[in-house]
Amino acid sequence: VLELPLKGEHLLYGDIMQQEFLDTYNNLTLKTIMEFRWVTEFCPNAKYTMKTDTDVFINTGSLVKYLLNLNHSEKFFTVYPLVDNYSYRGFYQQTHISYQEYPFKVFLPYCSEMGYIMSRDLVPMKWHQMHIKPIKFEDVYVGICLHLLKVDIHIPEDTNHFFLYRIHTFWQVMLRNTTYHY
Repeated sequence: VLELPLKGEHLLYGDIMQQEFLDTYNNLTLKTIMEFRWVTEFCPNAKYTMKTDTDVFINTGSLVKYLLNLNHSEKFFTVYPLVDNYSYRGFYQQTHISYQEYPFKVFLPYCSEMGYIMSRDLVPMKWHQMHIKPIKFEDVYVGICLHLLKVDIHIPEDTNHFFLYRIHTFWQVMLRNTTYHY
């Protein structure tokens, strides 16, 4: 059904890539590898690239200001890092990882699910890390690649750039702070 519009858009812009795998939670790493490939091929002049989830709010003004004030732009990776998290071996399938897939007790430092920003020079390096067997946790996989590339995670001085908790809307706050009397 989507094949015809997709082909038309590809003919028009020439920047669509396709890979054969199911679009499932366990294949998020494959989608990220495709993202690195896409950025490598179609964004040669970009200084930074950002990967984020669709349910994350980005304050673009604050982000641009932050990036413009950086002192370095090579081998740069920033995120709110998760450190010393244990690999879960329990029964909850979405967070379970087998010893065959990841044989260590503790994950290497990795990014939270909300996303990350990296300098463009890291993208091809990560794209060429495809020889590393993908695991189902995309964020942990990226952390493994960073470790192998000897890239330190830059933690912003102002940690307000990364919110780990849900931002409530005005109406959610109003309802929570409203009392009812009968």
